[in-house]
Amino acid sequence: MKKLVIKIGSQLLTDKQMQLNQIMIESIAVQVAELLKSGKQVVLVSSGAVASGRSAKTLIGPFSLVPDQQDPDLLREQILAAVGQPRLMRVYRRMFEKQNPPIEAAQLLVTRADFADRKRYVSLRTVVENLVRLGIVPIFNENDVLSTEELDFSDNDQLACMVSAMIDADLLLTLTDVPGLLDKHPDEGGKLIKQVENPESVRALAHPRKKKEGVVSKGGMLSKIESADLITKLGIPMRIASGYEDKVITRIAAQDENVGTLFPVHGRKLSRKKIWISAGAAVTGRISVSTFLADRLRKKHVASILLRGVESLGGEEQNPEKKETFTEGDVVEVLDMDGTVLGKGQVRMGADELRDAILAERAKNSAGTRTPGGEKIVIHYDYFVFS
Repeated sequence: MKKLVIKIGSQLLTDKQMQLNQIMIESIAVQVAELLKSGKQVVLVSSGAVASGRSAKTLIGPFSLVPDQQDPDLLREQILAAVGQPRLMRVYRRMFEKQNPPIEAAQLLVTRADFADRKRYVSLRTVVENLVRLGIVPIFNENDVLSTEELDFSDNDQLACMVSAMIDADLLLTLTDVPGLLDKHPDEGGKLIKQVENPESVRALAHPRKKKEGVVSKGGMLSKIESADLITKLGIPMRIASGYEDKVITRIAAQDENVGTLFPVHGRKLSRKKIWISAGAAVTGRISVSTFLADRLRKKHVASILLRGVESLGGEEQNPEKKETFTEGDVVEVLDMDGTVLGKGQVRMGADELRDAILAERAKNSAGTRTPGGEKIVIHYDYFVFS
């Protein structure tokens, strides 16, 4: 195990006074230092900016906001995060600099758009890979001030999943304030499940629990299970464990099987381009394929999607007013005629060009004319991933 991504949740980083839990950050720094000394590379995905912002004297207690169209609760969180993020990094840096030798940390504030855009994604990946090679610890968090409701991360579990896929991590470790996935609600004496082969089979065990009052936490166990389902399909294992467990990070890095819940790999490693399509790119449209092609895709038969296999653009034939607008190079979902998602891939032509090509192909078929046009590739199999 060489490369680890460690996600640290809001519940873990908020103390009883609703302030940043500096003792926890110091514990994390000590354990990360041990990993670096052993030659491992570590990336953190850390919440805690809002909790850190609460310690600012000007933001203690209620504070008034200039009237705006924006949701006032969201705006308040953004202000707390904007003030708290540099304070959070200051604590991380102080704790890392206390180690022997001192550790350098790097801040990376990102939005969903940084992963959706291929050029920005590759640039980000290159920076992170070079940081860890230099022994620097990248610390990711969502840029709450710039994120928009239309295109943001559902939570930091999703961000951690995308970061892990981007750098091809050997393990995604999610630290929270519970021991792992439990077979019952914690209030009912739930016991730890040590290993889960199929994340989809345990969705019902994502028991809702009471959050600490005032803690801004968008995730939960269901979000972690969904992340496990995606990341393990990409060939990366995931483990959920309690950050309060003694030396939890170093023990898991040493492959201690008695800590937390392991979600082992149940998919093969993909190419870097397919990883981006699976866990980075934003889906901007849909195409529907023929029954014959859909059957092949359900059976995981590897094949390019040709023009003659495309029936329509999403649901345009059922709803002509809802036009697809994707462009060449965008990532689209591939559906069967009932609307079931079979996978997604990068298209070689935009919606307008593809729509015209489908109509032209139908006209030729009606006239009994067979031309090579139907063999034109819409999505090459190298740029398609199954659901």
